Amino acid sequence: MDAGWFRGVGDWYPDPKKFPQGLAYIADDAHQQGLRFGIWVDWTQAGVDTEPGALNVHDPKVGDWLVTDLPPDWKPEEFKGQTLTWAFPPLTTTQRRK
Repeated sequence: MDAGWFRGVGDWYPDPKKFPQGLAYIADDAHQQGLRFGIWVDWTQAGVDTEPGALNVHDPKVGDWLVTDLPPDWKPEEFKGQTLTWAFPPLTTTQRRK
């Protein structure tokens, strides 16, 4: 399944409005037809969703992982958010600005 199944960019949980029964029933149907089921995920994208588990760019824990500083009014595109880095230790503000 391609982009759009999730609640929002950076929030990698099924959208309950689009999939009130979750994704398992779709995967089960695919398996019954001899198909494999997969979903598109971009784990390195953060957005502004505030649901538990979402990668929110305004969350200080997530902010350390952003590759750039963002203005307070920043909004993600429909399927693309702000890129995260999985570097350790997290980048400092000075490193992000370079």
